[in-house]
Amino acid sequence: MASSNASDAATRRLVEGLGCDLDIYNNFIESEDGQDIFIQATMCESRIVYLKNARAGWYGPVPQADLFSAMCSDECLRSDELHRKALSLSRCTCTEVSADTFVRHDFCLESSARLLCTHLSECGHWGCQLEDFNCLRYEWDHLYPSLAASWLV
Repeated sequence: MASSNASDAATRRLVEGLGCDLDIYNNFIESEDGQDIFIQATMCESRIVYLKNARAGWYGPVPQADLFSAMCSDECLRSDELHRKALSLSRCTCTEVSADTFVRHDFCLESSARLLCTHLSECGHWGCQLEDFNCLRYEWDHLYPSLAASWLV
């Protein structure tokens, strides 16, 4: 019976050790790659907003080739790569690392595919939840693979 309690305690410590570690996340954000994460996210969003503004006054959806050029741009691919790296290293979800501001889940909203959904209403068909950072991008790459989408590996 005593060994059962010891193994339960060891299991609890192991599970707790696999949880979100905000110190690891903060250390990543303070690194060079971490600083680049916000620059790339802003540049990616600018590309997508440009598509929206360029279509002002026109009817119909944004051409697929234009969506592809934004989603497969170095900025959007790099932004998603860095976001995934931050989440992977820290073992956190995007909701756990989002800032406590008036914008809920701000980190989750920086996914390139989520930006496409937010600005151009191109939200896919899988019903991805906001809390799932990778879902919309994975759907996009499943339907329209970017040649540089090495993150699928």
